[in-house]
Amino acid sequence: MIKNFLAALLLGLVAFGSIHVGSVRADLAKPSSVVGELTPNEMRADFDLMRSALEEAHTGLYRYSTKPEMDRTFEAQRAKLDRPMKKTKFMALLSETTAAIHCGHTGVQPDEEMRDTLKNARTLPLQMMIEDGKLMVLLNETAEDQTIRPGMEITEINGHRVPEMLCARAAAIRDVLLDAHRSDERVHGESK
Repeated sequence: MIKNFLAALLLGLVAFGSIHVGSVRADLAKPSSVVGELTPNEMRADFDLMRSALEEAHTGLYRYSTKPEMDRTFEAQRAKLDRPMKKTKFMALLSETTAAIHCGHTGVQPDEEMRDTLKNARTLPLQMMIEDGKLMVLLNETAEDQTIRPGMEITEINGHRVPEMLCARAAAIRDVLLDAHRSDERVHGESK
């Protein structure tokens, strides 16, 4: 289950353009205009509002990360907002920022326009799982093109090598799973 969750999260964070399965390249539809660019000023204003809201209202903001750690995270992430960025990239940056809180109840949701577009977007027609650090195809749901077959390894997505993508997301996923465990301990009165 965790393997499938990791694969789904990994793929959800990548705007599909092309994937490489071994030596096979498959071009995929680009998302629609909802992934337009935001200006640095727009992103900084949103980022500052998010930080302010978290600092004012999140009761567990410093439960698993200290205030100095969170301040460094906020400052480092905000410094990346120095050039126009697609909405999808900005959402990923915000998600990385909230992952540093280590609270499974805190996250970023897309706006209504992006949600509607993603709901109606053409999606990757592959079911995959992570096995021994490799992203493997379980099922190709494209009846007219069976070039990519079950058992094949996906090595690259949009020019990004899968192992690096897995490493970059592993810490955030681990933190979400650990927080869920900690929450369960608090609810059931158990501790380790």
